[in-house]
Amino acid sequence: MGFYAIGVGGTGAKCIEALVYLCAAGVIEVNELYLLFVDADKSNGTLERVNRSIKLYQECKNLNLGTTDLFKTNIVVANPSIWSPLGERENTNLEDFFGYDTLRQNNQNNHFADLFDVLYSADEKAASLKRGFRGHPSIGAAVMARTLDFANTEPWVTFSNRISSDINEGQEAKIILSGSVFGGTGASGLPTIPKLIKEIIDTKANEKEVKAKIAAILMTPYFSFTPVKDLDIEDDKSKIKADSNSFLIRTQCALNYYYESHYLKDCNPVYILGEHSLSSVNISKLGGPEQRNEPHFIEIFAALAMNNFFSEPTKNYQVIARKEEKKIYWEDFPHKNRQANSVKEKLAVLTRFSFAYLSTYYPLLENLEEKKTFYQAPWYVDYFQRNKVNLSQVLKTDLLAIKNFCKGFLLWLANIQTSAKELDLELINWNKFALEQQKEEGGKKYKEVTLRNEFELSAFLNLLLPVSQQSERGLSNLWQNLCMSSVRDEKASGVGKFIRALFEQCKLL
Repeated sequence: MGFYAIGVGGTGAKCIEALVYLCAAGVIEVNELYLLFVDADKSNGTLERVNRSIKLYQECKNLNLGTTDLFKTNIVVANPSIWSPLGERENTNLEDFFGYDTLRQNNQNNHFADLFDVLYSADEKAASLKRGFRGHPSIGAAVMARTLDFANTEPWVTFSNRISSDINEGQEAKIILSGSVFGGTGASGLPTIPKLIKEIIDTKANEKEVKAKIAAILMTPYFSFTPVKDLDIEDDKSKIKADSNSFLIRTQCALNYYYESHYLKDCNPVYILGEHSLSSVNISKLGGPEQRNEPHFIEIFAALAMNNFFSEPTKNYQVIARKEEKKIYWEDFPHKNRQANSVKEKLAVLTRFSFAYLSTYYPLLENLEEKKTFYQAPWYVDYFQRNKVNLSQVLKTDLLAIKNFCKGFLLWLANIQTSAKELDLELINWNKFALEQQKEEGGKKYKEVTLRNEFELSAFLNLLLPVSQQSERGLSNLWQNLCMSSVRDEKASGVGKFIRALFEQCKLL
């Protein structure tokens, strides 16, 4: 069975980011997941952050953890991971991309150039595509329609072959796309890509039943930003840029167009998510490495929609909503079991694990390596010395990968809690391990979330809200339990056995 998730544009990438962290916590119920990104702005900072998280996830997954919820899903990434409809022509504009001058010179009788003038304004034609489509799906749709080639272009060739293999072997293939309908790349890619995927599926149909399904997540507006003042793109004569004031009207136009043109008829189900209280991003950037939009709680809903599609997709029309207009509780997130297997409980375990590892265990292992006082940690003898693990080496590789993933996860959690400032989120006790630092850029002051140098250790059992356990001996109990623990799993070995033991003990608290 093949499971595929495609993030279209920056918003789609952020939905994949949430999916990756839910995979790490064991929430996502698939054994293997194939990821692919579509974005004209391959240097986008949000994409860079998401791809780094995936790389760290893969490194941690390879640590021989055995059978456990931690990094449960095997994540495979397309090669290249990001497909740009611009190909290698990233510094071009729309006029050059379609050879406007040639059209004007050679096709006067056919009026192709005149039609081009009717469809696109002078600013749209002159806009550099280096930083994407700037919230103009009309630009993105034209470029994608010209360049999207499943038969001859990677990573689509491999993607198509994998789906074909699933179908030929009688397995089910499930493909889900996520992206915004109020921007440029998402709004233009979401209606285009499913049609081409459906063509691949249809070519394999013949007379046999094909178990292949396509779904889409349409993200309606949930954030806003201050318009960018300076475009600062070399050789750009255009002044067009994305404007969050037009998000609602763009969303209405896109949804009406999809409906009237039957563009999403191949997608079943279709998930539509949004938030009427728009959260303002810290810093507005036209694109490129500096554009790193903060994670948002609505992206967890998107990841859970993917899990719903992968496991038991909603068959009938359903609406979900939160309990209170201005508040978000864990109970507002859809999940099958509200007890031990809930989204909250699984994320709570990964949060405790990350907190304990960063605050206590990784620093102690560094100290043990420096001072050689291994007797201070009885669990070290069991999980390192007896398994002949070279501490000096793994501190720079395997253990460092876990450290960096945990940092990224806790920062993601803290941003989830703080990004929707217009709402009261009862989700994460974030200020026990993170803080907001005052920053200033371009005359605008904003707050950026960073991890604390020292965590508030007494909060270990209360990292997710509401506060329920008052004991301040959480980390002490974890230490004692780890010293008496064992991992009876032949598939767990080396550093992976220690990481597995620490995670399992966090689960038992």
